[in-house]
Amino acid sequence: MNNVLSVLRRCYSLKTAITMEHAGRLSKAVNLAQPIEAFPMDDTLMMMMDQYSFAVRDSTLRGEVELDPAIKRFDEFCYYAGPERELYTGTIMINCYHKIESPERLTPENLKLASILAWVYENITTGFVLTDDILDGHKVRWKKPAWHALPHVKQSSLLDIKQISIGSMLLLQKYFRNHPRYPQLQNLLTEFMHLTFLGQCLDYITSENYQQTRDCNLLGMKHYKSIVMYKTGFPLYIASPLGALHLANVDTEPFARSKHIFEKLAVYRQAQNDMWDSFSDFKNIGKHSSDIAKGKATWITATVLVEATETQRQLFLENYGREEPECQRVVRDVFGEMNIVERFGKFRHELMRECDEHTSMVAHPTVTKMINVLIEKYVNIYEDYEL
Repeated sequence: MNNVLSVLRRCYSLKTAITMEHAGRLSKAVNLAQPIEAFPMDDTLMMMMDQYSFAVRDSTLRGEVELDPAIKRFDEFCYYAGPERELYTGTIMINCYHKIESPERLTPENLKLASILAWVYENITTGFVLTDDILDGHKVRWKKPAWHALPHVKQSSLLDIKQISIGSMLLLQKYFRNHPRYPQLQNLLTEFMHLTFLGQCLDYITSENYQQTRDCNLLGMKHYKSIVMYKTGFPLYIASPLGALHLANVDTEPFARSKHIFEKLAVYRQAQNDMWDSFSDFKNIGKHSSDIAKGKATWITATVLVEATETQRQLFLENYGREEPECQRVVRDVFGEMNIVERFGKFRHELMRECDEHTSMVAHPTVTKMINVLIEKYVNIYEDYEL
């Protein structure tokens, strides 16, 4: 299921990028109030893709002739790097919204607004994806050159990161300034950007420090969870569900009482990403693995440090975080000997058990709906890993 979903995301994204490549110059008569008969209300991804041209168009200033070169560059960037990747922050937000909103309010107009808000989230995330590609030295993203690797882009990609990050807030202002929760959304998304940048910084510094010091504590679970909570935990499983609650204009207090469960989901999501990096084929993740060579703190490294034999632990620490292919092979052999894939499956099973126990005994009905949809779409899915 996960592989199918990934293929669908790339297929939809590629189709959208091709057919809407000139959307930045759409007629002024085309807007969110366009005819709604064909709006794909039951397909989260297609709802988002349906609104991408508007998200691009309204994320920057248009109409000033002297800005035409800058606008053309922004449009090129958006349709090259924006939709053609994993879409998690936006889909989590819109899936949660779809579950908690009252049925009579799930109108095409409201779902279009939800899709626009999803792109506010995703545009912020695009900036982080590009930053990660630069920091990790990725030359490929979804089987094509990473944006910063294009000959005419290079270091100027830093300007694109800034523009799309600021543009996300302009997009929020345009469509939500009259929403009763606009101030809360504005504060939430500012916090999203701030905390995620801190998490990226912590992740990068940890990797650099490990390669220099070989301090195994940097790869342990405590340090790993600190990175997760900032870099991926807050944007995915705090900011996205909260965004859905604000959009639906419902009380957020019940969410606070279940926050620890969403934090567990966040750790699982990052562990999922760690597994993809180490064990998934290029055709599925669209980029080359880098965690082992870069000495990243991951769920796998934290598990090895706790559960490996002394011999396995020594081999791992001697070879992890090194560029040599032989060193990476030794690390992968340790992962194989430890049956890391099987251990990850047990981790997932335990998470689902905890979520089920919490939702059946503690959680508010609104929160239960969000937890259940996250389990359904992002946890209890088929994943194919290759050792």
